[in-house]
Amino acid sequence: MESKSRDSCKDAKLNFKGSFSIQYAIAVALVSTIYYSGYYHVGIVPLPASTDLATKLSYTIRCAFPMVLILLFFIANVGNKRFLTAAIDPLGGNEQIVQLEKNVLANTLEQFVVSFTLMLVAATFLDTAEKMKIIALYAFTFVIGRILFCIGYGISPYFRVLGMAMSILSVFMLVAVIVYHAVLL
Repeated sequence: MESKSRDSCKDAKLNFKGSFSIQYAIAVALVSTIYYSGYYHVGIVPLPASTDLATKLSYTIRCAFPMVLILLFFIANVGNKRFLTAAIDPLGGNEQIVQLEKNVLANTLEQFVVSFTLMLVAATFLDTAEKMKIIALYAFTFVIGRILFCIGYGISPYFRVLGMAMSILSVFMLVAVIVYHAVLL
């Protein structure tokens, strides 16, 4: 009996590793497609009117608005779940009812702080209106990644990898853009 339990545990770990790899590969494909298509082929990404600092920062703040909306949605999701369940009393011992929603909200808030800060820093380095597309594409990828994170987490904590990987890949990409412009240009 114990050996059967160990085997099923090993199988679960192998399945997770396979799932992780697949989700991460999908995230790489999605992020690459969004940035490549959005930057080079799709003309729907609005550009700032000029490249002075005030205009670039204003553009960045406007691009962050959908990111704020997704954060507000997750805040409302926690409140709604509390209101409709026994978790309405946070001291009543029913916090497990809203734990998933709280985890999604906390992670999204953490990601938002890092992402918005990086967007502002990047805006100070990007010197053409064309390069500022990166800011809008980053915000779009953030929102899609957070939605996929929430959906995946709702299915199983193992399936949150896709959304999380989209966030991490985008952060690394924006950090690379900042470093490139700060050091090499």
